[in-house]
Amino acid sequence: MEKKYNRAAEDIGNIVGIGHVNLCIDDQHKATNFYISGLGYTRDPFLNTGAGNMWVNVGMSQFHLPMGEPDVLRGTTGLVMPDRKALLDRLKRAKKALDGTKFDFRESNDGVETVCPWGNRITVHEPLGRQLSSSRTERQHAE
Repeated sequence: MEKKYNRAAEDIGNIVGIGHVNLCIDDQHKATNFYISGLGYTRDPFLNTGAGNMWVNVGMSQFHLPMGEPDVLRGTTGLVMPDRKALLDRLKRAKKALDGTKFDFRESNDGVETVCPWGNRITVHEPLGRQLSSSRTERQHAE
């Protein structure tokens, strides 16, 4: 018997993965300080290494950051990273280099909410198992 794909059973109601986010930027130094030094991602070492377009690797996905009039998305991009403390330490170090931009970050129950130098919002979440175990650990320390 041929198994049929059931879209309704597989639909969880949200996007669970994207290949690329394309955003124009006007300054690769600011982008490097935010995406590479702050968030901890990697500039693609093989493709688009010139000054006209910056590709930033995020696991199997990428931010494509061509030079131009900066784009600001209406929504929030959500990413998953395993080490919240290391992320917060990197963002604190990036703060001085991004002074005078829209850069910001804060911790929330959902993760670390960041704002890029141009105003795009990215919330970085911990993997689900870590959220549960870190909450349990925090409760244990509070008792």
